[in-house]
Amino acid sequence: EAHLQTPHMKAYSEAVKGDVLEMNIRILQPGI
Repeated sequence: EAHLQTPHMKAYSEAVKGDVLEMNIRILQPGI
């Protein structure tokens, strides 16, 4: 649990969330 609080892991999880969100937006709005 503690290792998830390091800046590196936090940045990584934020990046993954951003990628997933972007992918969902592309699926919901074809052509963009």
